[in-house]
Amino acid sequence: MEEKALKEKEKDIVVTTIEEKAKPYSYDIKKIVEKAREHAELAKQIKLAVFAITNQEDWIDMAGKPYLQASGCEKIARVFGISWKLEQPELVTYPDGHFEFVFVGKFAFGPITEDNPTVITATGSRCSRDGFFKTRYRKTERGTEQYEVPPEEIDPGDVRKSAETNCIGRGIRKLLGLENLSWEELEQHGIKRSGKKAVEYKQQKEPQSKTEDIKTKITQKCKEKGLKDDEIKDFLSYTTGGQENVKIYSTIWNNLDKYIEKWKSKKEQKEQKPEATLF
Repeated sequence: MEEKALKEKEKDIVVTTIEEKAKPYSYDIKKIVEKAREHAELAKQIKLAVFAITNQEDWIDMAGKPYLQASGCEKIARVFGISWKLEQPELVTYPDGHFEFVFVGKFAFGPITEDNPTVITATGSRCSRDGFFKTRYRKTERGTEQYEVPPEEIDPGDVRKSAETNCIGRGIRKLLGLENLSWEELEQHGIKRSGKKAVEYKQQKEPQSKTEDIKTKITQKCKEKGLKDDEIKDFLSYTTGGQENVKIYSTIWNNLDKYIEKWKSKKEQKEQKPEATLF
């Protein structure tokens, strides 16, 4: 009886070989190459149009590379029908009083809609630590002297507007593929270096040993207060905002307990809610 039942079950078993399971994978390399060529040709035509629309005054030299200013971006946006939508900016404040605005925006050819395949995301930011905002000049008996103003004397509106402009410019350049151009390319189309360069603000050099000495004192004190190495690294990143100099470290050292408490509070808030992402 059992032998008969076993034979009946064997009839229902379907044996599938590896060859039968394998299905041909559709991969048309010719179509992929054709698509790539179409994109390359489109990118080329976009660049040619940009060079025709803009002029020498729209470009400046930034670290040896051409940089399209806001004036040029606005010209291009109108011609190409580029639209964008910016989120409310994030305001980041640092313990030393400086602050930063961060914008996130969506950019596209045509309207910003879910079914528009050209939509991209870009970010832009500006910090009050930038030389453009904190640098001033005054006349002295020895001539013109450069100095820095404290963060409370910097207009947040100026920083915010500059961050917004930075985001829009980045989005337009990214959408059009204008982020890695060379002066040779522009010169072939009649746009030469105008001699204008992005303004560079000289930072006063400080003895490296003095900066390291204060940093070492802060690190040692943090260890005495029970902070681990990774926590100290996070604390210093939070308090300095990536700017390492004697002035900032001196401020931290003189207000160490207050800054540690503020950092701990910020850390607790971050752990209580999910990590926010820009994209």
